[in-house]
Amino acid sequence: MSQSLLDCAIIISNMTMEELLRQLVAYQTVEGDESKNAALKFIADYLSERGMHVEHFKENGYGALVATTIPGQKHPKVMLAAHVDVVSASLKSFTMRKKQGKFYGRGVFDMKFAIATFMRVVDRLQPTLSQYDFGIMITSDEEIGGVSGVKYLLDHGYGADVCLLPDGADDWHIEAQAKGGWNVRVSASGKSSHGSRPWEGESAADKIIDFMTATKREFPPSPDHTDTTVVLTGLQAGKSWNQVPGHAEATLDIRYLNGAYPDIRRRLRILAKTHDVSLHTNAHIEAVYQDMDSRHIYNWERVVKSVRGETMNEYTLSFGASDARFLVAQGIPTIVTRPKGGGHHGENEWIDEAELDQFEACVQQYIQAVAKTTQPTTVDQPTKTRYNTTKLPETATS
Repeated sequence: MSQSLLDCAIIISNMTMEELLRQLVAYQTVEGDESKNAALKFIADYLSERGMHVEHFKENGYGALVATTIPGQKHPKVMLAAHVDVVSASLKSFTMRKKQGKFYGRGVFDMKFAIATFMRVVDRLQPTLSQYDFGIMITSDEEIGGVSGVKYLLDHGYGADVCLLPDGADDWHIEAQAKGGWNVRVSASGKSSHGSRPWEGESAADKIIDFMTATKREFPPSPDHTDTTVVLTGLQAGKSWNQVPGHAEATLDIRYLNGAYPDIRRRLRILAKTHDVSLHTNAHIEAVYQDMDSRHIYNWERVVKSVRGETMNEYTLSFGASDARFLVAQGIPTIVTRPKGGGHHGENEWIDEAELDQFEACVQQYIQAVAKTTQPTTVDQPTKTRYNTTKLPETATS
């Protein structure tokens, strides 16, 4: 579908999930593309036509919207959250295709399926929207950190009793933990010399190599990948093929569990001092840890079981970060889950069509169960003995 057709698209009341998702995928909402604003406008128009009250925001050039059933409501009972931005892909990836019960295309799993779901739920509940207290938060900067999106909105007073964020875990599991991240630039200085006379110089590259060798020994991989991981993601040294490099740099992507960061930083600084390199923080993302003994988790699981006939009682660890870290830091219980899909950030990103329909039914029934304006805040209170949680370490070990 051409951009001109997208910009003047007519909103159809009975738009199917496939049609809606196809239109969202067609917006090339990558970093730096104006399609982000066009997509946000399409979403806002769709929601406002159906009775939602939409507020628009822009921070550091990144747009966002919050739509609520109650005008001016900053703390609804349920907030449905998603991001419209995607990572770059080939042009063909922005034309959604269907094959053997799966939808393929950039963003179908990460995470435009969630936006389409939220829009469909509003459409279905349109006649009775005034009976509910829920909101929809759509941002456009999650793939580059989320600071100008979810964090900005939370810092300006938005919140919720519970947030549903379908941006982590897999196959209906619920995220209990998400690894934090520390992106580190490692630099080393030496003395340049001719490549044929290395004894007259001091190789900065050798310092980086020795430091990395020691780091790999210090943080060995675990079989289940739940421990600290250290990945070399960038390396630069020298300006000429026949010169001992006087300067070298490397970039590390370090992922860790809740509570492990102080110890990792301490150990890495010791190694840096030993091998005469310097550490510089490029970015730091806090790990996420949530208590699964929550009435919000219980109510979601109850709905999932009623729709699917089963529920996943094992809670999982997400290796990557999401906007959940901002929500959890504000004390907002956040349900991070999604239906079957995969290939996110790849050329064959997909989501299962039948399970997407189930997910839509779950979101609608969850809103109907817990977000009525006349409903007391506490709906059901689970007991801790009800849970069969996966045992996950609270700190990284080595």
